[in-house]
Amino acid sequence: MRVASLLITSALLTTVLAVPGRHASGDGHIYGPAIQQTLNDLPIREALQLSPEFLNSVLEVGGDASRGSRAKFALLKGLNEFRKQDYKLAIETLTLAIDLSPGDAGAYWLRARAFGEDGQQTRAKEDCRKALEIDEDFRPAFLTLAAATLDTDGADEMLLMLSQPGSPETDQNEVGYESYLKALAYLKKSQPELAVKYLEAALHGSWSYMSLRTDQVYFAKAVAHVQLGEDEKALQSTQRAVEGDFSKQSYLPLMWRLQRKRGDYLAAFYTANQISAFNKNNATKRLMLLQSLIDLKQFSLAEDEATAILSIDPESKAAEQALAHLHFARKPTPGKIQ
Repeated sequence: MRVASLLITSALLTTVLAVPGRHASGDGHIYGPAIQQTLNDLPIREALQLSPEFLNSVLEVGGDASRGSRAKFALLKGLNEFRKQDYKLAIETLTLAIDLSPGDAGAYWLRARAFGEDGQQTRAKEDCRKALEIDEDFRPAFLTLAAATLDTDGADEMLLMLSQPGSPETDQNEVGYESYLKALAYLKKSQPELAVKYLEAALHGSWSYMSLRTDQVYFAKAVAHVQLGEDEKALQSTQRAVEGDFSKQSYLPLMWRLQRKRGDYLAAFYTANQISAFNKNNATKRLMLLQSLIDLKQFSLAEDEATAILSIDPESKAAEQALAHLHFARKPTPGKIQ
């Protein structure tokens, strides 16, 4: 039913956006009564399934002056900022949506997620509880509360929470996310076999409006395989997480370590070079490139890299020691022609 409803909503919005003859107000906003009503009636779960491009086009249309319309547009704008990872602006915009419509569980839930991403887990839990007071069956708020609980109270507390009878019924679209949360808990408990089991379930589940990315699941699998001592599987999972997108910087140090452990120094050098390219002024990150150059016996380039690191951080003991060893290794040996 929800899928059919979403298709109808999207079709109506697309039709209204394409209709010629819409009129603009003095401030440049374009209004259309049909789209205003459709958006006012749009549930948050369905809004989350709209593509970013489509959501942008909806926001460009604007809304009327009614309190309900302003609340819904603030909610959608907050969603847009959340997707852009501008969490502070999302919190500010969603606070406006809540002020305009304090009975909207979806607005509290979305602000809770923004608080969570901004590191404010206590505020995230408060908003989740408020959302559940408004709608006790709102499972996304329950799962977001569980995620915050994992961060603040630990794995056992979160697993107990998920197992409690009487919690909101799991929607099919949330099964994958719940499995992912359980996997993270078992990783914290150093039970990687169970973590891998739940991560496989997460990959085969769905999380259409929980914003869980496939690369997050694969990287968690990589960590589990490392705990199991399965380095080859860990490297494969890390490669699946990165998928050639080296802007995913948080995954690359593990990939580099696994490539070096495997003895694939050329691949490790390429990874370290990508890390260095994104972190030119980070002496600690550039140490990986220094080590890779030494692994490949590119001693002259390694000296240059160590010198560059020391120019960024003169207190870097690792770069200082590497430079001393490199100078010693390159000293002429008596009786040999250099």
